[in-house]
Amino acid sequence: MRFLPRLLMLVSLAAPLAHAELLDDVHQRGALRIALEGTYPPFNFKQGGKLTGFETELGELLAAELAVKPEFVTTEWSGILAGLQSGKYDIALNQVSVNEQRRKVFDFSEPYTISSAQSVSYTHLRAHETGRNLVCRLLLEKKKTKEKKNKKKNKKTSSHIIQ
Repeated sequence: MRFLPRLLMLVSLAAPLAHAELLDDVHQRGALRIALEGTYPPFNFKQGGKLTGFETELGELLAAELAVKPEFVTTEWSGILAGLQSGKYDIALNQVSVNEQRRKVFDFSEPYTISSAQSVSYTHLRAHETGRNLVCRLLLEKKKTKEKKNKKKNKKTSSHIIQ
């Protein structure tokens, strides 16, 4: 399930008029209630008792855009969609995959990450890395790995030519 395209699940509303009603409720409350697990680094996790990660930062930005405070609610995955549907949360930021059944009930934003099945190797992800720092480090490591492969390839070609 985690290997399907991941999307930001925005609101559990069926009619466009309900969007305006949700926004009114959020503004009256002065807070955007955001559901997430808090156990899925680097997207959302607790560090030193404080919630952090990419989705946490995204939630803070969304709330700021609406001129309200973010109110993060950590819960188990099994309760996120039901809580969203019942109105317990305004949005869910938790790597939610789209499927036909969910599409009938929930509205989804544009993707903010896309993932597909792939082989995995151990990397040294640092728990404190989020957002730009993590992406920059991973891109740098990828570049270094590619350069090493090119050096090996060039070495083999050079030794072949000399013989």
